Amino acid sequence: MLEDRLMDDCWAAVKDHEAFQLTVPPLLEAAMTVDAARAAEVLDRIAGLFEVVPAAPAGQLALVVSVLVRRGASPEVATRALGHGLIEALTGADAFAGSWFEMFGPKVALPHPDGDQAIYQAAVEKLTKGRRFPRRPGLARADAVEVTNGWFTLGDWALAAEGLFEFKAARLAMPRRDWAAACTQAMSVLRRDVAILAAELAVLDDETLIVVHRTEPVAFEVRVSGVMENFQLYVLLADALPGFAPDPAWVAAAGTGDPDGSDRIEAAFQLSDRYGNYVPIEGRPGDIPAVDDRRLLVIDPPPFGRSWDLGRRHEAVVPEVVLERTLDAGEAAAWQAKAGPLLLTAERQPSHFHYSRQRGVVELTA
Repeated sequence: MLEDRLMDDCWAAVKDHEAFQLTVPPLLEAAMTVDAARAAEVLDRIAGLFEVVPAAPAGQLALVVSVLVRRGASPEVATRALGHGLIEALTGADAFAGSWFEMFGPKVALPHPDGDQAIYQAAVEKLTKGRRFPRRPGLARADAVEVTNGWFTLGDWALAAEGLFEFKAARLAMPRRDWAAACTQAMSVLRRDVAILAAELAVLDDETLIVVHRTEPVAFEVRVSGVMENFQLYVLLADALPGFAPDPAWVAAAGTGDPDGSDRIEAAFQLSDRYGNYVPIEGRPGDIPAVDDRRLLVIDPPPFGRSWDLGRRHEAVVPEVVLERTLDAGEAAAWQAKAGPLLLTAERQPSHFHYSRQRGVVELTA
């Protein structure tokens, strides 16, 4: 079969950097048409290549892996194949930026990560020489090459990982995930091509939240996965908990249906955290603070109208909000006691708050 010949070409060229790079594009094209069984076979065959090829072509090969997962290959196997390569690219890119700023200061722009070979070579030379006035010693050439490879190859790794980490199983299999999430979050300030990856790595997966009513002796354990933003959390939580029954179109827009299937979504309640601070709809579940190893949410009636026209931004990531159990009265009271008093009051707020996705602004009604 075509893929067999192309894989043979890849393995035959592992010791020739330039030759290997030429073998990847046709394999990528072929991967786009395979069925699920064949996708799994191809992934098994090429997984070992990540251990023997240099960083730049490995990043391009990671794009093939991402396509194979979309075609039906195992997300866990894919993460095992390329997870450590992604870690190495992030480590190198982070060290590159740190060395660059230490040597040249924040006013000297970082080289564009999509630059050509001449820009790459110039970056290696600058890091090797360092800066004479004031004296900033350069890196050893091997170290300069290693970190520059990380900076210039991270774009391919990030693009491949974006597609892979749409799958919960892949995110759960990622090695050093907390470190990778923190690193990509910091890196996203410097380069936009890792922003989506940072959001995917920071998402909560199989995490239990405690949700309590402030004025009623009721509390719940809720398991959350893949919820990228609080726009989704507000709606899917209302759908999971008893007593709210949000519009099915809102649930579909926030869940796995058409994200534009509803023009206007209304908040069923206000959520605050353990400190009594309002949980912003434009925030992320991962930012909710924890107490006793659990993120705590408190439900209050909305002190003013709140609405938005956003179902979800990351359409391919499947969100899950599942009610695991209702806590007994003693547990509910114990968790309620951990919640601070509500800090947001209706007296100093508008009568209605609307987040407009198209206009990108918050609209307030007095």
